[in-house]
Amino acid sequence: MLIERCCKQVRKGYEQILSELKLGKEVTLFKRITAGKAPLKHILHSGDRLILNNWQGEIPSFVTAYNSEPPLKNGRFINVELNETLYVQTFRPLKRLVIFGAGDDVIPLVQLVAKLDFYILVVDWREALLTDTRFSEANEKMLIKKDDLFANLDVQDDDFVIIMTHQFQQDQLILKGLLKKQLGYIGVLGSKNRTARLLEGASVPGFVYSPIGEMIKAEGPDEIAISIVAQLIKFKNTELKKVTFYQ
Repeated sequence: MLIERCCKQVRKGYEQILSELKLGKEVTLFKRITAGKAPLKHILHSGDRLILNNWQGEIPSFVTAYNSEPPLKNGRFINVELNETLYVQTFRPLKRLVIFGAGDDVIPLVQLVAKLDFYILVVDWREALLTDTRFSEANEKMLIKKDDLFANLDVQDDDFVIIMTHQFQQDQLILKGLLKKQLGYIGVLGSKNRTARLLEGASVPGFVYSPIGEMIKAEGPDEIAISIVAQLIKFKNTELKKVTFYQ
C-alpha cells in the first residue's frame, strides 16, 4: 500500500485519472519512489498516449510501449532500467450495462446490479417508464426513438447488453442492430425458440445468451434478476481472468 500526502500536484494527477475514466479509458499510473521523499514524479498511461506530470529524466521504454505489453500487477516493483522503485496502479472504468427495456421486471435487476461494479444505462422509448422513482439506482436513463433505436445511443464493444422489452418487433430490431457490433455479451430475455425467431432462423452467436441468466429454475422477476446477475458476474470475472499479468 502506498500512502502519500494529497498535495496540489497529487490532486491534479488523480483529477486527470478521473477525467480519463469518465471517457471510458483505462489508465495506468507509474510513480517513481525515492526513499525519504514524497512520490510526486509520475506518468499516466491512457490508451496510446502518455500524460506527463512532474516527471524528470528519461521515460522508461516499457512505459512508452506499455499498450503492447501484458499489464503489470498493481504494487511496487524494482525497474532495472531505472535502478529504482516504481509503484504501478491500473484504474479501469466501470463496465457499462445497457438494458433495453424499462418494464417492471427491470426494476429488481437494476437494484441488484447497482450493488456491483457496473455503470447502468436503462434505455426505452416509453417515457412514462423511465422515471427516477422506478430507476433511482441507475446511473443513466435514455429515451430513444421507437423507429430509430440507435440514433442517440452509441453501444461500445466492451458493453454488456440485455434485451428485455417484451415486444417482439422491437427486440428483433435491437438484436439485429447489436449483431453488427463486436460485443462480448448480449443477454436476451425469452426462450431459445423465441430468440431463433428474432434472428429469423439464423444461428444464434455464442456471445448471445438466451435464455438469459444462470440455469437455476428461476421464477418471477426477483429470481430471474438474481439468475441474470449471477451470469453477469460469471462472465465478467471469467473475462478478467483471461488477462495475463507480468509478475
